[in-house]
Amino acid sequence: MRVITLNVNGIRSAERRGLARWLARVEPWDVICLQEVRAEEADVPRSLRAPRKCTAAFHAAQRKGYAGVGVYAKTGPTFVRGFGNNEFDGEGRYLQADFKELSVISLYLPSGSAGPHRQAATGTSRTSRSTSRTGAATRRTPASCPRSARG
Repeated sequence: MRVITLNVNGIRSAERRGLARWLARVEPWDVICLQEVRAEEADVPRSLRAPRKCTAAFHAAQRKGYAGVGVYAKTGPTFVRGFGNNEFDGEGRYLQADFKELSVISLYLPSGSAGPHRQAATGTSRTSRSTSRTGAATRRTPASCPRSARG
């Protein structure tokens, strides 16, 4: 399985910079994990809603224009938004795509460089994810596509 991960720094901006054209001509891929989408699903540009006729899902932050992750998949997985931690799920930082025997996770971690509070939040996020619904609990092999925020 070929997995690509991209920090798009805003999906509407990425569309203007040619992301849809790049996705159409890049080597074949099975899954693409997106971080820093910064848009509600309804605001994703049409050309990026399902490139190459894939299945797409997004997990937006409650705060507009902030964080957010997405996944494009060639075959239709089951999607899980968030990992059960209210503090982080509202920030749109975790989207899991469950395939038959594999889970691919688009993950956008809080930056620890923004100060002690965010450093602690990053640690809490990692601890919470270690007890989430992936791995042994579901007998799946987890594969993460993590990106850390710049601050």
